[in-house]
Amino acid sequence: FNAMSLGMARRVCALQCAEMVRRLATKGVALRFTEEAVDFALSSAYEPAFGARPFRRWLEQSVLTRLSELMIEGSLREGGSVAVAVADGDLVFRVRAGAGQGGEGRDNDATIMAEGEEEEEREYKRLKSEFSSEDDMDYDMV
Repeated sequence: FNAMSLGMARRVCALQCAEMVRRLATKGVALRFTEEAVDFALSSAYEPAFGARPFRRWLEQSVLTRLSELMIEGSLREGGSVAVAVADGDLVFRVRAGAGQGGEGRDNDATIMAEGEEEEEREYKRLKSEFSSEDDMDYDMV
């Protein structure tokens, strides 16, 4: 058994973040992770001996749960966007109202969201292709 290298762990973490972005896009919500948020996830969930499973659990517990709460309380609705970032050593969720949620600049939000979705889709496909096409992955020995 070879433990997952830090480089591979970063790619897996980014891929799982991209998958969460896709899941929320189906609900009409634009989600974005800052680089700091990905690094925070990596430092919080990286366990070389357990592979990718800790990332999925961590994302579900730390990100998906909070996003669900925001949706239930009505702060995050269809057409909105949220950026997951890090401030003061913890995750923060910056929610932006979308079309139909009040606030000004709805057209600009929709344009930015559409462009962001296209970029996220390209990044997701690139990461998925890179991850699945690696026949001889570089693992560090423990």
